[in-house]
Amino acid sequence: MNPIQEAIAQAENEIRDVEDGGKQLCLPGMSRSDFGLMTEEDLGKLLGVTTLTLAKWRNQEGKGPAFIRPSKTVFYRHVDVVAWLERIAEWPKSGNARPENPEKHDASFAAAA
Repeated sequence: MNPIQEAIAQAENEIRDVEDGGKQLCLPGMSRSDFGLMTEEDLGKLLGVTTLTLAKWRNQEGKGPAFIRPSKTVFYRHVDVVAWLERIAEWPKSGNARPENPEKHDASFAAAA
């Protein structure tokens, strides 16, 4: 095996041999957050819900954010959590429909404050 093949084999072994419960999800020197991944404990703290609530949501279609389960451990991608929060966002009952571009709405609201 040449040095390049050895380095590739070592990286592949290290990828399999990761951080979370003895399993690594990423390359050496990188963490879950580099990939925008959160554990259910991370997300539970962020949302103020228990991991049991998140587990219940995972078993109800359409409830809770999308998740990935590469092994026994469940992860949530930041982009999926943001998309889910955007879907469930409630807007003031002023008779106005939800803005087509919520980011622009939020920016103009912040500027007015």
